[in-house]
Amino acid sequence: MSLLSELLDEIERYRLGVSDADTLEDWVVAHLQLILDAEDVVALRLVNGVDVAFVELGEGIIDTAAFRERLAELTAAAPVPAGPVPVNPSS
Repeated sequence: MSLLSELLDEIERYRLGVSDADTLEDWVVAHLQLILDAEDVVALRLVNGVDVAFVELGEGIIDTAAFRERLAELTAAAPVPAGPVPVNPSS
């Protein structure tokens, strides 16, 4: 399973109430370096969006309902590719 697929699964588990925000955030933090190293542009964009949403939630800019909605928007914009989409396709 690709990191993108795993990230999408973790987000979906949170959105469905199977896990909580702390669990999702712990997963993101634990896997962030792997996502960065994989150079998968779709996964990078998604994890960046999730990180921004966590910051906004933590600062009270958005509430939990808006956080869930933001995650739904982010996942809808991140189709699962057949494999990692390289950041630098020419390399």
